[in-house]
Amino acid sequence: MALTQQRLDADWIIFCDRASTRQSVCAWKADHRLAAFENPRDVIVATQRGRDADRSELILRALAERAPGDTVAARTLLQVLLPVLRTVARKFQYRIGDDAL
Repeated sequence: MALTQQRLDADWIIFCDRASTRQSVCAWKADHRLAAFENPRDVIVATQRGRDADRSELILRALAERAPGDTVAARTLLQVLLPVLRTVARKFQYRIGDDAL
């Protein structure tokens, strides 16, 4: 699991700096729920635990709706959910084994 996490984290840094990522985020301006964001990193900050839960839900819903046709929204949604996925994976690791993680 640690290697996958490291790869995803390294990919996230590169992903956020791509011109194609910035272009996709510009297209989000048409959606009032995502219009405030200049880059995917801003989404992570806005949806962190302890922030406005209602606003976070709107943001996550907007990303999920866009995700089937927008790989930037899909990757951003994955990044937002990674902490939760890591927690769940650790909790059930004994049932599914290290290889499945």
